[in-house]
Amino acid sequence: MKGMVIRMNILMVDDDVLAVEGLKSILNWKSMNISQIYTAYNMKQAQKIFKTNHVDIMICDIEMPKGSGLDLVEWIINEAYSVVIILLTSYANFEYASKAIKMQVKDYLLKPAPKNELEAVIMKAVVQVKEVEKIKDNQKFADYWSSNAVKVYQDLWKDIIFKHKCNELKAIEKMANTIGYSINETNYCPIIVKWKRLKICNETKGNSIIEFVLKNIVAEIFFGVTESKDVFSIDQNTLLVLKTANLKNINVYQEKCQMLINVFVSYYPEYKATCYIKDIVEVNDLSKTVHELLLAEKNDVLKTNRVIALLSQDIKNTSYEKPNMEKWMNEILNDNYAFAIEQVKAFLSSIDCIGFIGLSQFKNDFLQELYILLRKKGIQAHSILKDEQMVELFDKATNSFDDMYMWIDTLLQNITSYSYELEKTPSVVDEIKRYIEENMAKELNRTEMANKVFLHPDYLSHIFKQQMGISISDYIINTRIQAAKRLLKSTNESITNIAIDVGYGNIAYFSRIFKRVTGNTPKEFRNL
Repeated sequence: MKGMVIRMNILMVDDDVLAVEGLKSILNWKSMNISQIYTAYNMKQAQKIFKTNHVDIMICDIEMPKGSGLDLVEWIINEAYSVVIILLTSYANFEYASKAIKMQVKDYLLKPAPKNELEAVIMKAVVQVKEVEKIKDNQKFADYWSSNAVKVYQDLWKDIIFKHKCNELKAIEKMANTIGYSINETNYCPIIVKWKRLKICNETKGNSIIEFVLKNIVAEIFFGVTESKDVFSIDQNTLLVLKTANLKNINVYQEKCQMLINVFVSYYPEYKATCYIKDIVEVNDLSKTVHELLLAEKNDVLKTNRVIALLSQDIKNTSYEKPNMEKWMNEILNDNYAFAIEQVKAFLSSIDCIGFIGLSQFKNDFLQELYILLRKKGIQAHSILKDEQMVELFDKATNSFDDMYMWIDTLLQNITSYSYELEKTPSVVDEIKRYIEENMAKELNRTEMANKVFLHPDYLSHIFKQQMGISISDYIINTRIQAAKRLLKSTNESITNIAIDVGYGNIAYFSRIFKRVTGNTPKEFRNL
């Protein structure tokens, strides 16, 4: 941060304890921006400090037992510690001085060094540390810029286009200059590239590979390189191509768009790609144009392998008119699913201009008719619509005709499968009978039992009575009374406890129901 004082630390190494304490007391450390002073009295102690603390400057005596100052310096070099070193010695030894120079020691002083001389040497070391830190910071910034230059550049354009940071050319140029870019071109041809898989696939690991390949294709066709910073992701399966336009003829770029689609689908025939293009615009109109292209992409419910040029009227929304969905539902009700899905497909194929809003209305109308159908078939909606795949298809259904068809097709397949299971009515009724017998002591209700077999309560009642000849409520009563009769004859349990065991908390009500079914009160029946 600008104006911030950098505080440093220093390590003093000398086997003479008094000498170390003397230096600590006489030098003006604060004025030299030294905030932490470490002390060591041999090489081993100094090594320990280096291993546990950052050291900026070291003042070290040369002559020490158990490892000289030069031995310590050699160790520091081998361990690659970044520290400015000042050596002290009591002897004017040429060999010491020569080794110190070779080891790139900052200064070499004779003991006892005058206070002002020592402070001056330490200040020189402080300046050197600051210079080294500045070089490191600059290198870090250079490394960051080198590895993040493309991201910074693309973030600049995303801010301009999507966050409306500025829309005047001068403001945009000033914004670009702050990150080291210059915008010399004022005309651009923005292009939106959207791709999608033809069929739903649970595997998402390949999506990043598809994006990488498509970016390379775009870069090669539009820029003549394998990678370009002007091709970047703005949303899932969506690229923005920011092509500087020296040409006045938009047809050239439309042809390139068709070329990239052809190349892409030749590599990946299971995918579709669509390009959206409008005009060659000035930089200050980029944001508006890109948003128009994205709106066109949203309203394009065909999303086939084609180039959509907004000026060519390729996209035109017509009013939506609800088809005869009741006819489709009647076919489904009569188990003619294949015919119904063909009718849906024929309708979707016959219209290509209803847009996103029209497709949303179609979806809502279809759901409304579907709920009526499911009620007639005795199927609860959540049993068909709740699984993860159906939720994903439901969310994507309004993206395109293909997505809508895929959702309805899968939906009808699920209804078909579920209806087939419902045809196994005996197994459903048996499951309900077993549930009643195992839970008769609890409060039983029709809705809870219907949820157990994913049926509508009304439909469950219908198939149960059709199979058993009596209603569910009468079956529950008969099951409870039969259990009570067995207990009355085979145990000495009190009538109150027996009533509770078979689901009646009110003894008077139990006696009344028991007599209605058997012709006797519980007490009379036990005494028979």
